[in-house]
Amino acid sequence: MFSAAGLKSPARHGARRSCRVGAFVAGVSLLLIAQALSLDGQSDCQPCTIRITPEGAEYSFFFHTQVRADGRRAVQSIRVMQGSAEVQELKVHSMMGVPARKNFFFRGVDINFDGFQDLEFITSQGVANAHADYWVFTPAAKKFSYLGNYSVFTIETDTHRLKTYERGGYGGMVYESDEYAFADGKLLLMRSEKQEATTQPNVFRQVIRERVKGVLKVTHRSTVKGKAPQDEK
Repeated sequence: MFSAAGLKSPARHGARRSCRVGAFVAGVSLLLIAQALSLDGQSDCQPCTIRITPEGAEYSFFFHTQVRADGRRAVQSIRVMQGSAEVQELKVHSMMGVPARKNFFFRGVDINFDGFQDLEFITSQGVANAHADYWVFTPAAKKFSYLGNYSVFTIETDTHRLKTYERGGYGGMVYESDEYAFADGKLLLMRSEKQEATTQPNVFRQVIRERVKGVLKVTHRSTVKGKAPQDEK
C-alpha cells in the first residue's frame, strides 16, 4: 500500500467517488495545425477506471502523488488494480510538477489499433507543446507495457498513424513533425519533417525523411525563407 499524499487505498476510498475516464478527459483537445495545444480534465479521481474493451475487465488506477516544496504536485507512479488485486505499478517518467489546483490529464486510448485501451498520461505541458507517457496493453499478460515518452499523439484512425508536432522558435518557423506506425508490435518512425534555423538570417533548412523499404531515408531537402515583417501585417 502506498502511504504518500495523493493516493488512497481502495478499501479506504470505497465511499469516495469514482469517475470514469471517458468523462475525465472529455475536455482534452489537440489543435496541432494551429500550433496550439489545449488540455482540460479532472484530477485525483482516485480511482480512475477504464474498461479495456466494451466487454472486458475494468481496471482502476490510483495516482501516487508527491507534493514538492514549492507546492507543485507530480505523479511518481500509477497503481493498477483489478477488483481488489494489484496488477502492477507504472512508473511516471520525469513529470513536470503542476500547481496545486491544476489538473492531471490521464485517459485510455487505443494507440495501436488492436481494440484494447492503452494509457496516456500528460507529463509536461507548455504554451505550444505537450509530452506524455504511453503504455500499451498486452492482452496475453493482461498488463500494460511502457512504450515511451512522446509529444502528445494525434491519432489517425483511417491511416493507423500517430502524429506528433513540436513547435520551436522564430514564430513557428522552427518545428518538427513526425508520423509513427506499429509494425509487428513495435512503434516505428515512418516520416519525419524537421525545419531548423540556419546561419543566414530568416532562412531555414527543411529536411524530410521517410521510411522506404524498411529504411528511413532523406526524401526532400530545401531551404525556406521566413516571412518578412511587412508580410506579417
